[in-house]
Order: sequence, then structure tokens, then C-alpha cells
Amino acid sequence: MNNSIITQYKIDFKVVQEEYMGRMAPIKYPYIEDDKLFDFLDAWRNPNNIDEDLLPLIKNAINGNLAVHEDDVCGGFTLIILDESVAKTYNANVTSLSNPISIIPIQDFKQIVEGWRDFLLGISI
Repeated sequence: MNNSIITQYKIDFKVVQEEYMGRMAPIKYPYIEDDKLFDFLDAWRNPNNIDEDLLPLIKNAINGNLAVHEDDVCGGFTLIILDESVAKTYNANVTSLSNPISIIPIQDFKQIVEGWRDFLLGISI
């Protein structure tokens, strides 16, 4: 995990106390300026799913296989398209793939996802 990537994208992984099922519980969040990237990471809360599903998808994209992933997170639709060089995020009302909300180099995106996974596992970053 490259801590400078987390700093570069102004990501702050935090644990906050929130009420959950009638009691206070620690909840982990990936605070980031890019709302769609926040929604995307927040939807991936299980480190095993990240390792078994998301990271292989990213690695396949790096190897030249275009990947498309969509989530309907709390009513906020997020579309991410991955290719060998970049990850592009789009919002619900996407009418053209030529206007992404953000473009992140694919290696940076991979490191951000790995950092989120490590944070969920309690590994210091």
C-alpha cells in the first residue's frame, strides 16, 4: 500500500461511532472528495469480496480486459469503467461515456482499493 497515493487523492479512512441496531458501533468510512469513488468504496465493505472479486477485476483490466462495474448504492448509482490505464467514474444520469466525473490512473485506483481493504482489516496504512 502506497501511503502517498492516499494522501495525493485526499483520502481519509476513518472510524466513526454511529448508532446501529440500538447501540453505538464503530463504522469505517473512506472519506474522499470524489462522491462516486466514496460510494463505490463504501459499497465494498467486505475485505474477502475485495480480494476475490474486485481486485481480480482490476488486475484483468490492467492486463487489457475492459471491465465495467456498476452499483446502486443507497439510491446513488455509480458506474466505473476500468481499462489498462485508467478507472473512470460516472453518475446515474450518464448520457455519454466521454464525460466521466473522474479519471484515476489504474495503478493508483488499485492502490486505493488495496488501502481500503487493508483499513477494513485493521492493517495500518
